[in-house]
Amino acid sequence: MKEPTVLKPVALPHLITGAHAAFNFAPGMLYIATREGLFEMIMDKSGKVISLKQISPLEISYMARDKKGTVFAGTWSNGLFTINTYAKGEYSIESLGRFSEKDESFVC
Repeated sequence: MKEPTVLKPVALPHLITGAHAAFNFAPGMLYIATREGLFEMIMDKSGKVISLKQISPLEISYMARDKKGTVFAGTWSNGLFTINTYAKGEYSIESLGRFSEKDESFVC
């Protein structure tokens, strides 16, 4: 019989409020969408947080990845975006302006 999943609390280096979503971007790396914006959290293999930094002030409601690896982010009031990562921890978040609806709270 399969063991049940056990969730453990994570000690953050500073308080972030209003988490809407978390997205496993890569092993040991999570994106966390909050009222304060989008954060990147990097953890070691034991689950200890190594770094937590804000990468965008956008209030993202949902994130998904397509088959090509593109990460999409729907927002509460600013439309749909793609999140691109580059070497040395650099990011670009680009609007997909072709959507007229601004409340992209769910992406399939």
